Amino acid sequence: MILFLKGIQWETINNSFAERYVEFLGHHLEESEEYYEDNIPALSNLGDQIKTLCLQLGINYSTINDVHELTVDHRSDDRRYAELNDLIHYYEREQNNYPPRWGYRNGNSAMELEDSDYDYFTVDRTYGYLYVMYPHVARHFAEAVIANDPKGTIEPQTLARPNFFCWLGKDSIVSDKFALMAQAFIDRHKLSYDLSDKKLALGYIPFAKLKDESIDLRKRLRDDTTRI
Repeated sequence: MILFLKGIQWETINNSFAERYVEFLGHHLEESEEYYEDNIPALSNLGDQIKTLCLQLGINYSTINDVHELTVDHRSDDRRYAELNDLIHYYEREQNNYPPRWGYRNGNSAMELEDSDYDYFTVDRTYGYLYVMYPHVARHFAEAVIANDPKGTIEPQTLARPNFFCWLGKDSIVSDKFALMAQAFIDRHKLSYDLSDKKLALGYIPFAKLKDESIDLRKRLRDDTTRI
């Protein structure tokens, strides 16, 4: 099955989840909004922006993770908390040298994950692949591992919304490295997580791949996406 977005073709990955999810997108993608971080003008000096917004909201800035937990608790109360949450995620990706994201977000319809869907979660990233976004108002386990911070609400993914992102960087095959890091994290903090439990939902589920890998997606999307 071919998925057309921005005049670009993606091929649906050949598994039961991808087929169901693409059908789900056909009914619900219109409720989501497109975004492209390369086209967001205010992504410089992110640390200063976060501290300034914390000051406006009366938040005592301690660590990024502590502030993030506050945005989880309150972002429905004040739009500025949602803005702060976005800035924190931009900052974390910048600190980890991750590429900008393009995709769709803020759709609310939900598709429950089936048991077999958990077989497709991965921490690896491949150029031009589309990945389902984490939908919960919390943190997923891989995020806690990368931050080396077990505090706060860690909730495995149990559903998918019409929200996804495209990996715009080079292939990142890190499963073996991440497994060692995750086990060290569990041991260090004396946690009870079992890495063999697929319901831990490590990473994201890919559901489509770029048909023509020679396309420079960052340039194509930068030229074509409305600034937000």
